[in-house]
Amino acid sequence: MLHGDLVAAEVWDAAQPGSYDVPLRILAQVRQRGGTSWIAATAAMLAANLSARRGDVEGAMTLVRGGEFLAERLGAPEPGEYTSAHLAAFGASALVRAGLLSEARPRLEMAAFLAEAQGPGLRSAVQMYRSSAALTGGDRAQAAEYARAALGLSAGRPAAWLARSVLGQARRARGQDGWEALAYRVASWQMM
Repeated sequence: MLHGDLVAAEVWDAAQPGSYDVPLRILAQVRQRGGTSWIAATAAMLAANLSARRGDVEGAMTLVRGGEFLAERLGAPEPGEYTSAHLAAFGASALVRAGLLSEARPRLEMAAFLAEAQGPGLRSAVQMYRSSAALTGGDRAQAAEYARAALGLSAGRPAAWLARSVLGQARRARGQDGWEALAYRVASWQMM
């Protein structure tokens, strides 16, 4: 049931991206009912991302630290559960969104290290989070390198979410420092 609630919060956010109260309330319930579990820690990280998007920097940081605190007390996840690699990636993403780059960078490095044992989807996502951090910090060329690495990990497996991420960041970079070629490369992926 908690996994279903987690999905419901994500679906609500995707359907109504500016409406934060409902998904945050759902995620708070997952955290409360989940107790000491991977799903509760994941809910904290997803809530941190929503808080960051809403502009609640302090709330995002508090949720990331709470999720990390909880994760330190957990045993190995069961197959199909989120892992420490996912939590590090989601937490880093929230901090990048909140503009807390000095807090995000060590977590991004940890996420990249932990994601090496995961599939290409998470490894690509981590590279895109690194790209976003570099772009937020003003380094368009480094951001393009991370995006290029993400695309390399997904070679032969085009993903619409990755294409949207690259195109969004290409717009932020104004197509400069290699971003125009990256945008051209993924333009057709959105249809897949």
